[in-house]
Amino acid sequence: MNVVSLHQCFLGTLQANAEIRTQAEQQLKSAQKERGFLACCLDILNSADIELPVKKACLIYFKNIIIKNWRENGSIDHDEKPIVRERLLATIVHSDRSTKAIFIPILNEILVTDYPTEWPDFLDSTTRLFANPNDLDSLYTGMLCFSELCRKYRWMKNEDRSSQLDSIIKQYFSSLLQIGGQIISDSASSDSHWQLPEILKLILKSYKFVTYLDLPEPLQEEEAISNWIGFHVAVMNISLPSSAMQLDEEERHLSPWVKSQNGPMPISLTFMSDMALKDGYLMIEEWRQGHRWISDASLYHIISFIEHAVTRKSSWGIIQPFLNNLISELAFPIFYPKDSVLELFEDDPQEYIMMTFTIEETSNSPVTAVRNLIATLAEKRKDTALEPILQFAYGKLNSLTSEQDTINVARQRESALRIIGCISSQLVEEQSPFKDQMEAFLSALVFPNFKSQFGFLRARTCNVSSKFSKLSFTDPNNLSVLFQGVMNCFNDSGHLPVQFEGALAIQSFIDFPQFKEALGSIIVPTTEKLLTLSGAIDSDLIPSVIQSCVENYSEQLEPFGISLTAKLSEQLMKLLEELNEAQSADPDDFDSDELGSKTNAALGIFSTLLTVLLYFENSAQKIAKLEQIYAPVLHYVLAKDLDSFFAETFEMLENTTFLTRNVSPTMWSLFEDSLRALMNSDLSLNLEDAMPALKNYMVYGASTIKTNSEYQQAMIGMVMKVFNKDGDFAPDDVMNAAELSTYIILALDSNSAGPYVPHLVKKSLEMMTFEEAEQPGNVYKIIIANVIIASLVVDPNHCLQTLIETSSTDSFFNLWNELCTSYKRVFDMKLSIMGLLSFLSIDMESLSQMNLEGVIPQFGKNLTILLTAVPKAISELEKKRKDMADTDGSNEITDEFIFGDNGEDSDEDENNEQENRDLAEAAETGGFVLDDDYIEQYGFATDDTFDEDPYANTPLDNLNIFKTFKDFILSVQASDSNKYSSIISQLNPEQMDTISNIVQIASN
Repeated sequence: MNVVSLHQCFLGTLQANAEIRTQAEQQLKSAQKERGFLACCLDILNSADIELPVKKACLIYFKNIIIKNWRENGSIDHDEKPIVRERLLATIVHSDRSTKAIFIPILNEILVTDYPTEWPDFLDSTTRLFANPNDLDSLYTGMLCFSELCRKYRWMKNEDRSSQLDSIIKQYFSSLLQIGGQIISDSASSDSHWQLPEILKLILKSYKFVTYLDLPEPLQEEEAISNWIGFHVAVMNISLPSSAMQLDEEERHLSPWVKSQNGPMPISLTFMSDMALKDGYLMIEEWRQGHRWISDASLYHIISFIEHAVTRKSSWGIIQPFLNNLISELAFPIFYPKDSVLELFEDDPQEYIMMTFTIEETSNSPVTAVRNLIATLAEKRKDTALEPILQFAYGKLNSLTSEQDTINVARQRESALRIIGCISSQLVEEQSPFKDQMEAFLSALVFPNFKSQFGFLRARTCNVSSKFSKLSFTDPNNLSVLFQGVMNCFNDSGHLPVQFEGALAIQSFIDFPQFKEALGSIIVPTTEKLLTLSGAIDSDLIPSVIQSCVENYSEQLEPFGISLTAKLSEQLMKLLEELNEAQSADPDDFDSDELGSKTNAALGIFSTLLTVLLYFENSAQKIAKLEQIYAPVLHYVLAKDLDSFFAETFEMLENTTFLTRNVSPTMWSLFEDSLRALMNSDLSLNLEDAMPALKNYMVYGASTIKTNSEYQQAMIGMVMKVFNKDGDFAPDDVMNAAELSTYIILALDSNSAGPYVPHLVKKSLEMMTFEEAEQPGNVYKIIIANVIIASLVVDPNHCLQTLIETSSTDSFFNLWNELCTSYKRVFDMKLSIMGLLSFLSIDMESLSQMNLEGVIPQFGKNLTILLTAVPKAISELEKKRKDMADTDGSNEITDEFIFGDNGEDSDEDENNEQENRDLAEAAETGGFVLDDDYIEQYGFATDDTFDEDPYANTPLDNLNIFKTFKDFILSVQASDSNKYSSIISQLNPEQMDTISNIVQIASN
């Protein structure tokens, strides 16, 4: 490997010319396969003559190779690994400051894999770098390496690491305290050396890593605890040097000195307990008086600690005397909006919304901590703290009523309103002594702010008003003012945050009768505006508002449905394209919070699309139009393997096919996309989500599946991947694949099923044999056995032939006999009845040749038991469906909707339903026995929890099982009296009456 040529390759990757870059990248891919490549990279990194950009390109490439290939099965030559380990530390020492952080993941990867067995001298090499405190590059590198060694033990408990870690702590942690103490004692003179605050951070990190999950025994000693608490406190109390204080306040948190102080804050406060409360309050006092600067992160930890202490009886006595000061001198000033925040309101409203109304809780900001503190005070110390908090906010707002609407007054009102928002839930609860006063309070001191000239205050007014949506208003005038204020905010197109909060307020008050009636007259333009707003803000909250509108005004919005779906699909596609771009790019190029917001917004739109779809459930024609609109979105998710949205995509496919009872050409195209995406993804993670959609394809697309061998092979290939355990599949995955196999077989006929039945039967037998010990429950056995039973229904010849060839007839039939007394689901009962009828329909001569005629009496008995149980099961399933339809206020699902079949068999379905009712009634009135005693007499397990999904459709839903049985039994009775006699030979008189009643009712 030639260092010069490798240098040219890395230089080429930095060129503006795309052709040169591509050529250089190809050359690097070839070069990395040669022995000595990593050593040459280290030569480049250690060369003083090579430009820094080239070194950075080389280091990033080097890092990626190490991370991807260092472990045992990687492509790195084992002879080259010792060279890398030997040279790595010296390379870090002499590297540029801007590149040192890139070495961290490299160190981490090698240490996790190789220490201590393959890199036993790492610790000695690291600690030798501590020897000369004047060589700051070596000292910094030593601390960097030492902290990464400590990181290795971060997620281990003491019993798993003490043999290695305890000796390291005993030997070297005192040195860390000594080095850190020297830096702290002379922080002013240390300011000229960038390494020193970084070393301080690394010392704190080392301690944090080894104490993260468990406190090592050497650090449990009283002296060690005292020393390390003292060190953390000393870091917290460092007077920030001039390099930090000279920075603009908004940028000061970037100083390494400030970062070093942020780290010890939560640890110190935890250890110091009640003593820390007084010290924390003292620090806040100094901060309030301008004598001390505290970073937002440190302030967050101090306030959060106080909040936690509020809940403890021992510490509440310390906090209580300071309660009023905490409200007036801490909460109010922190809620008072800064200039920088108000600049965002005008210049970057999206960021303002994210910071102020949406993701604030995820950030370690003082505002978040104060909000939590006030809320906790009001909830946990209600009797003592709620009234003083309310009185302060009331007094502040009341004192400002006569003031001009200036920016300063608006800021004070904003702060006071935020305090009210924190305690709102306590004010409106049933037992609150203040509840009856709240309407007057809102009317006098909150609602007037709807007319403020300052948009941020109008937005806050909407926000706080929404928190009182559970309040029962008595004065219609107040409701009128509220509605007008909310709608004015919503229509404020000049200020996005105001419009955003107006939209959320619409959702909060949409159930108020007066509000709902007034909004109904303008719901279409309101929804259109919500769609525009949704496109302007990456948030899942606005789609949720749209969803509420659709749910409450479905009739008014139905004509708008096509346009609504189109706009939602357009917005969703835009978000998906942006997320796909981010997924394909370097993670460092995208903000994680922004990506999270976009993901949540996309999920929200998916949910709204589904809501719109469900409101067209009674119009297959309209759904056909809708699916053409949203199909490209579903295709994009599947084609780009955006697995974060697979569940939502499959849910859309499931509901589209369910509501139309049909599979259109568009849906078949998406079926192909689905199979490809599932096979390309981690099937163990996605099969569960895809199951309802795939089953619907087998139910409503059976005629196409029956004739399309490519679809058959693709589906069978997928389930066989699970059966063969070609991946990390759990028992649930196996059951899903088995249930899907059953549906596939039932969609076929004997000719098309023939090539697959032997393989599926053999696999099912294997799974029942090998996994029975681990899966003792009936559910697993039922679902696996159903594959064989479905094969017997559709292709009895191949099924029985396979059972005989594998010597499995006796074992399987014995299992089936047991399961016939365990079924709960209508589908399982119907399937076994059909399987028994299929077997009993085979002529006696063929059964005798296979030596299977001996099972006929038992199968006749099983048939009767199942026919006895199935009417009650059908009745209970219909009741479940009716109950769910009755409780689903917005999506009423009728019996016709559930049991209909595109109108093709409506008369048949009506007859089926009447027959089911007749049979259930016969059971109740003594026509035949259905009580639990009878069922238990024949072995039924009445405590089985294998429930049936009332919304699920199966291939046997429209099968009139009683008519099928009647036709069979009458035919056998007329054509083969010997077989008939064998079938009924084990039946008692009561069971014979059951058969007679079924035949009689099915004949009417």
